[in-house]
Amino acid sequence: MIKKTKHESYKIGRVSKACKQCAKGKKSVFFITGLCPRRCNYCPLSDDKKNSDVTFINEWETRNEREVIKEIKLCKSRGVGITGGDPLVSFARTTKFIKLLKKTFGRRFHVHLYTTLSLIDDEKLTKLFNAGLDEIRFHPDLNKEREWEKIGIASKYKWKVTLEIPAIPKKYSQIKKLIETTAEWIDYLNINELELADNSFSTLGRDYEAKNELSYAVKGSQNTAYHIMRHAAKLGVKNIHYCTATLKDKYQLANRIKKRGKSIKKSFDKLTKEGMIVRAAIYHKPFVIHQKPSKDTLQKIDEISDFLISLGVKEKKVYLDKDFGRVLTSSKIAIKYAEALKDKKWHVYIVEEYPTKDAFPIEITKL
Repeated sequence: MIKKTKHESYKIGRVSKACKQCAKGKKSVFFITGLCPRRCNYCPLSDDKKNSDVTFINEWETRNEREVIKEIKLCKSRGVGITGGDPLVSFARTTKFIKLLKKTFGRRFHVHLYTTLSLIDDEKLTKLFNAGLDEIRFHPDLNKEREWEKIGIASKYKWKVTLEIPAIPKKYSQIKKLIETTAEWIDYLNINELELADNSFSTLGRDYEAKNELSYAVKGSQNTAYHIMRHAAKLGVKNIHYCTATLKDKYQLANRIKKRGKSIKKSFDKLTKEGMIVRAAIYHKPFVIHQKPSKDTLQKIDEISDFLISLGVKEKKVYLDKDFGRVLTSSKIAIKYAEALKDKKWHVYIVEEYPTKDAFPIEITKL
């Protein structure tokens, strides 16, 4: 029987630990590289990431080990999903970080990894297992049946093996054959609702359309997923999960952002129910998209901070944001001293922004 979960996905049997953590916002997403041997026409990567050797921990571009650990702690994550591209293209980097995560957070910190079958061999599987990988998720090429037997090799290790595939309506017969071939080797089957990609290279839009005006999810993908689930269950696959676009948008990202918002919130900030931060930001120049501040800007914001304190504002109510060259304080304080600040030719805003590393602004109101 197919059952609906509280995160608006669907299951038969049990949902994997990785998926449970993900839906609750307890997984950080570790994008290890944009390089990949495959050329899937439904690839969801952005133009900036596709075929580029870039590394992100959530929305933070970095390979710095301390920054990776910091981001995971800020999000209060209990695990990490390593993705790409294909992480096996940057194999040494991938195994290095798996070892680092296990050493830092302990053996119960759950690490799963997404990969194609193209680069899989016994040596790599052994190294991934010895590094501490808890779950390996395979995304096979439906047109390369000879590679599918590699999943059987991976099943010999004491980790969880997951087959993860998109529910592609016009590929149902091939998907059935894939599951028939691999059913005995997998612990979990994870089916993703197919979505149209917002990039310049995906060709999915030629053959499919969105199910409605408010979604990128493909029309017919959900029905295909139900057929796959029932067929897999008949073949003896015990644990099947259909991950909807709603789960990703409404729960996965939203829950992680809420956790990060609570971690980075200043005493004077307000946190919305969605996890967004409302605060005042004071700049010495008119606001533009956030960029690395110059030495002159850093000197200017020191002056702004000193000026606010001279007006009687407590030091703990003033924060020098050196990442973006601005002074942060409460909306109430900014409104109270707006005219004095503007007399100094400074620029005062009330902002609502994401609690992410890039502090992406949602709403900006100039006082």
